[in-house]
Amino acid sequence: MGLPIAHLICATNKNSVLYDVLSTGTYDCNRDFYVTNSPSMDILVSSNFERLIYHLGGAKLSEETQAELANSGKYHLPKAVYEELKKTFWTEKVDDQETQATIKAVSNESHYIIDPHTAVAYAASQKLKPTNYNVILATASPYKFADTVEKAIEEA
Repeated sequence: MGLPIAHLICATNKNSVLYDVLSTGTYDCNRDFYVTNSPSMDILVSSNFERLIYHLGGAKLSEETQAELANSGKYHLPKAVYEELKKTFWTEKVDDQETQATIKAVSNESHYIIDPHTAVAYAASQKLKPTNYNVILATASPYKFADTVEKAIEEA
């Protein structure tokens, strides 16, 4: 479409399996699972990442990595695929406290209420400080997470 996108940011919460694979090249779901205030990010196995591996490495690599994941709970990306990922993706993780603080800050500064998932994306982008314009795509309603949002906004 002609939009000059330099990087995509993969923002994650405390369940940082995607942060780790984008940082190290190893996908390892042999870890503790956390329930956070951004529950749609509470994953250890990402079907979307499987699609990305298919796109970058083909069907055989996708099948092999998913078989390894099923057998051992982890796999290592080939160097060429990992290097390609690093060209496109930046990654950052955000904990619950940062998520809450971001909801409050955006509300105070912009008079706009965001959901916890959008807050994770916003906080990650602020940590990474992209040099050009930054676009965050949000799909969740803050009203779906009313308790979390209300608590964040009301905290002193």
